[in-house]
Amino acid sequence: MFPFFESMALIGGKIRNLSSHQSRINRTFGRFYPGYTPHEIQNINFDIQDNPIQIYKVKLSYNLLDYLIQITPYETKSIAGVMPISQPELNYSYKYTDREILNFLKNKFPENVEILIIKNGKICDTSIHNIILNKNNKWFTPSEPLLNGTMRQFLLYEKKITECEIYLNNLGEYKNFKLINALNSFDDSQTLPIELIKSN
Repeated sequence: MFPFFESMALIGGKIRNLSSHQSRINRTFGRFYPGYTPHEIQNINFDIQDNPIQIYKVKLSYNLLDYLIQITPYETKSIAGVMPISQPELNYSYKYTDREILNFLKNKFPENVEILIIKNGKICDTSIHNIILNKNNKWFTPSEPLLNGTMRQFLLYEKKITECEIYLNNLGEYKNFKLINALNSFDDSQTLPIELIKSN
């Protein structure tokens, strides 16, 4: 019913990186619903008694004509390990509601173990995060992610991270990493040792 969605952070009554989320909706409409007016996030009333110190997860599921809003308090989950999985044909360039393949791969492991998609030897994303890696006190992110996330876009714009090809075999060059997405900013995300990324 709703083939696309956005996961957004609601903080202090405002959507973080709203313009980036709107741009992705616009791009999705341009690809799948050309000629139609995209939903405007700024016109949506998020009916919630907002706690200013709480981050809320807003899931906006949508199709051509309608949308559904779900708002829940967000809590960061701990990561005990990251398992690389080769999936050279996997395509998730739009924020599809159908995540069957990603969920199938993720569910092979405990809840606190993430998967890291590998394409042609290069790392891409985890099931729900973009990844950034630290080398010589500089942060890098894969130049070919599965999905160009809104937080990733923001950090690139702010020049806090740099795109480059990152090969699984070269992870030893990096000291640590963070997993980022709309709900996990650079500052919110825990810095994790590179050793948590397991070998196959």
